[in-house]
Amino acid sequence: MCLLRLTHGADPVETVLASGGAGWRALAELSPAERTVVAHLARGLTNSGIARALGKSTATVRNQLHDVYRKLGVRSRSELLTMVLTDPQ
Repeated sequence: MCLLRLTHGADPVETVLASGGAGWRALAELSPAERTVVAHLARGLTNSGIARALGKSTATVRNQLHDVYRKLGVRSRSELLTMVLTDPQ
């Protein structure tokens, strides 16, 4: 198992989707809006930063992340990022 290598400027979600690994299967369960939030999270943004970037309230981002955690069965940001950015090979 290794972390997927992201090139500078690459979209983390698109990289995961292109890999076809476990992260892809996880992201396939999410809505487009939730995948966008996860992409910003993978870039290291805070909830406030994600909200600013997407023109949403921090409460909306927090709620979307809660839905993502529930759908994917994870309990934290680090667990979520490990799931979607880890290549199972």
